[in-house]
Amino acid sequence: MSMWFRVHFPMDQVASGAVRRLMESLLPIATNIPDLSGIGVFSSELEKSGEVVYFSPAAAIAFAPILAGLPAEECERPSAEKVGLLYGDETKAWKLLGHQFRKA
Repeated sequence: MSMWFRVHFPMDQVASGAVRRLMESLLPIATNIPDLSGIGVFSSELEKSGEVVYFSPAAAIAFAPILAGLPAEECERPSAEKVGLLYGDETKAWKLLGHQFRKA
């Protein structure tokens, strides 16, 4: 699997804490990932249509059991300028998006 995946959360789901619950569901798996080199979970900026959570190819594999229960769809790699890092090694994750680092 070498594709990025995304899950769109409509505004009502964002308001009810769906993204927070997703991140909490990833924790048991995340604590057992030995190498974060290819792992990146990113979130879009909140918009009227909701929020999108993006999974790098390695993250999609690592978190496949969770993604299987969500309306995940293949997508292009997101633009680093339009997302924030939710999970992953900060330096390594931003490199997945073609950046050496990201200024706050």
